[in-house]
Amino acid sequence: MCSASIIAEDAVITAAICLGAIPELKPEEVSVVAGNIDRMQGASVKAKTIKIHPLFRYYPLQTVLEHDIAIILLSEPFKVDGQNISKIKLIEKSKAKTDLTNKEGVVAGWGAVAMQNKLLQYVNVTISNQTACKNYYKQLLPVPYNLDHYQMCSEATEDLCIGESGAGLRVILDADDAPTLVGVAEPSADCPHPKRPEIYTRISEYLDWINQSLANP
Repeated sequence: MCSASIIAEDAVITAAICLGAIPELKPEEVSVVAGNIDRMQGASVKAKTIKIHPLFRYYPLQTVLEHDIAIILLSEPFKVDGQNISKIKLIEKSKAKTDLTNKEGVVAGWGAVAMQNKLLQYVNVTISNQTACKNYYKQLLPVPYNLDHYQMCSEATEDLCIGESGAGLRVILDADDAPTLVGVAEPSADCPHPKRPEIYTRISEYLDWINQSLANP
């Protein structure tokens, strides 16, 4: 089970690990649920096409995954009404270089706060300084990691956990702006670690690939 964000009536964006770690996964074996905080009661739609970023590679013992981003194109569109089901806009290219350090954000997903949790959870986060996060992961034991420019971090008093891979990091970029999707979560399986920065795939680095994937289903 993973989380995702609706970016079009017939498309969601999530983490590649949710799909690429399962050998020979077929689209018809994937369902996307939306429209209710209880995932057992939402509207369910089957996938039509799965698009995993071509540079994503899954290694079971890898500490952090690279290019961890995927798009699921749906067999039928969700009924986006702006209330029960809403889509979120992606960060624009013109704002791709915006310094997001210390910006407040929200991450929502099916996080494991209890066994077989079925209710949508959310956590408020603060986007980390990129250099500080990079230095943290360089010293991480037993496997140091070199954070790259296509990744970003956040900090919070609560930790993301199993079920929240693929959850969207959304922020308000301007005072009069709507929530904007800037990251896709890739939380660790060995949670909780509330003092460890969470890593996200940075949406602005993948806009061309996202648009191509939506235009060529």
